[in-house]
Amino acid sequence: MDDNKRNVSLKSKLIVSYATMCILTFVSGIINFKQLYDIKNGLNAADKIGKDIVTTSVICVVSMIVAIVAAMYMHKNIISRLNNLKNFAMKLARYDFAEDIKIVRNDEIGDTARELNTAQKNIKELISTILNEACNISALSEELSASVEQVSAKLVEVDNSSKEINSTMTETSATAEEIAASIQEVNSSMESLANKATDGSSNAEKIKRRAEKVKEDSKIAMANTAQVREQKEKNIIKAIEDAKVVEEVKVMAGAIADIAEQTNLLALNAAIEAARAGESGKGFAVVAEEIRKLAEQSSETVITIQNTIAKIQDAVKNLSENSNDILNFMSTEVDEQLQAYAKIGEKYSNDGEFISSMSEELVSMAQEVEATIEQINQALQDTAADVQKSSVSSEKIQSEIEVSSASIDQVANAATEQAQIAMNLTELVQRFKLQ
Repeated sequence: MDDNKRNVSLKSKLIVSYATMCILTFVSGIINFKQLYDIKNGLNAADKIGKDIVTTSVICVVSMIVAIVAAMYMHKNIISRLNNLKNFAMKLARYDFAEDIKIVRNDEIGDTARELNTAQKNIKELISTILNEACNISALSEELSASVEQVSAKLVEVDNSSKEINSTMTETSATAEEIAASIQEVNSSMESLANKATDGSSNAEKIKRRAEKVKEDSKIAMANTAQVREQKEKNIIKAIEDAKVVEEVKVMAGAIADIAEQTNLLALNAAIEAARAGESGKGFAVVAEEIRKLAEQSSETVITIQNTIAKIQDAVKNLSENSNDILNFMSTEVDEQLQAYAKIGEKYSNDGEFISSMSEELVSMAQEVEATIEQINQALQDTAADVQKSSVSSEKIQSEIEVSSASIDQVANAATEQAQIAMNLTELVQRFKLQ
């Protein structure tokens, strides 16, 4: 029976109560109307009025009793449930979400209680979610703060590295300018070296030609000397043989005079050839001088032979010995010197050719080095330009790093504020009693 009463809606209960009161009021009105009608028609007025008064009084008493019972019933069913709702609301005001409303009804109050329980459940879930998310936000804020500190430290390192790079770029640019200036000096030196190498090649060619001439002259002198030696050797041998005959002393003296004259001419020719040979003909000049002196001695000997016949044997002997010495000297020393001059000329010719070839190679190498230096100079200019661009970029990077550092500081402050908000939110949510 109680369950059925609980299942009746509050609206239905109010309708039944008001309908009952209306019916009783309507019945009372009909009775009063009947009394008035009976009074008007004079029908047993006194008896009727007494009965009607009793009836009306009974109806009024019954109506009052019904009204009081209905009021008490409504108070019990509505006010008590409203007090339950009030107590639930007061718990909610105290952040107490631990218990649900225990109202087992199917009327409007029961529906309200169920909706409040559902709302409390949703709010509890929301508060739990907020609490978990606040904890997550706090943890993430701490991680973000740590990450921001690491990023800030890295930005400081990057900023320092950028400053070092900028300083290095400036030093590199200055070094590149110094290298470019040094390369310009080297380029000038290489041009001068190339010019000198060209002059050296020309001089080497001249030396080669002079050496070849010395070589040819030495060969000619060797041939002439050999021819003269052979001829004079025959003449001297013949003169010596002729000088053995006393009767032919004068003839021999004349022959010796002729020989002395020819020797003098030979010495003159040798001196001329030695003068042509220059430094390489000094030894030959000495020989020529000796030959000239020998010619003078021969002339004096001839005079002596002519003046002193008694000493002719000694003079012939001396002449024979001196002639043999001359022949031996011409056969050995003069010939060797001329051969040495020829070899020297040939060596000078080879050296001149070598110097000429080396000078040409030096010119070629100098030109190649000059071209390479030009390429290096161009590369250094490009490097200097790139260094300048890199320096500008480094300055921009440094500026961006400063901006980023400021932004990171803002992020750090925001993370700190977010962590504080999360802590405040956690403290606020922890006020709610969920269990």
